[in-house]
Amino acid sequence: MVPLQYIINTTDLDAALACGCHWLQLADSASASAAQLTEWLGQCHTAGCYLVLTDDVDTCAAIAADGVVLTTEGIAAVASKVPEPTGIVLQRPRPVTLAIAEARKTLGEESPQFVGVQVHTAEDAVAAAKAGADFIQVPLALCPTLLQAVRERSFTTPIVALDVLDAEAVGTLLDQGVSGIACNIGEVPPVMIPLLLNADE
Repeated sequence: MVPLQYIINTTDLDAALACGCHWLQLADSASASAAQLTEWLGQCHTAGCYLVLTDDVDTCAAIAADGVVLTTEGIAAVASKVPEPTGIVLQRPRPVTLAIAEARKTLGEESPQFVGVQVHTAEDAVAAAKAGADFIQVPLALCPTLLQAVRERSFTTPIVALDVLDAEAVGTLLDQGVSGIACNIGEVPPVMIPLLLNADE
């Protein structure tokens, strides 16, 4: 079965679970209460499914969700919380590096929760791998470049191809070294998910 991260909204949880997903990424957790999110987390675990939140590190920590994925906006928001260094600093770390460190601090350094990031450049991909991201989501078109950049530096951080819409492309991506795929429910309806999940068979 192909490792698949399905990015959904709060209204789509039941449909996503019904189609056999084992990894759901909730895009709009801020629209739900902590009690509702906790209930959904329990539903996911009963179904053998991870539930990760998009950008919402504080809620992830509060309800003990399975992890968080930081998008460009989330990286900027989390990194902005890090105070400017005092004294002489030759170069401030990249925002993605700061964001991963700050997310780990919020979740707890020993927490088993995932911290994933979405990146759009080879430089940020390498920085995320070096900073210890659990996985890196990258746009499909940039996968070959980013895979090469990370692998050349001997990092083994899983690369997840973002916005995969075609089941026929999955086998090629896995052969190239991609560890999984991600797609948005707005572009790939639940009825199509079994095709992606079983695309390597």
